Amino acid sequence: MNSPARKSVDLLLPPELDYWVAKAEDIFFFQADDGRTYEIDAQGSIRVASTPERSYLYAPSSDWRIAGPIILRHRISLQACGDVWIADCGRRHVAIADNPLVAAMRVRVMLAFGQAVGEDAPGAG
Repeated sequence: MNSPARKSVDLLLPPELDYWVAKAEDIFFFQADDGRTYEIDAQGSIRVASTPERSYLYAPSSDWRIAGPIILRHRISLQACGDVWIADCGRRHVAIADNPLVAAMRVRVMLAFGQAVGEDAPGAG
């Protein structure tokens, strides 16, 4: 019996990384009282609709306004080291990337799912 394919979190890049952060944050099952809904498009990008006419891209790997509260809530630390950024959470989960938010969001995914994730993200593979 074949087990599902798994992918190292260290290999995740946007928008697949954003998908896994959204899954870790449980936003797929959240509908706000004011009518906001969350949708995933075929490429794996996530759009949050605040009204039927207005939506924005859910991209914590590139948007500090989204990533900042996640980083604070989970106490993810960031450190510049030469040309790369190191993110960690209690030295238990560590990620390195060229971008501080990519490193931090990889740690967020590790906190929820460990070192590897299934390949069920839209556009994954």
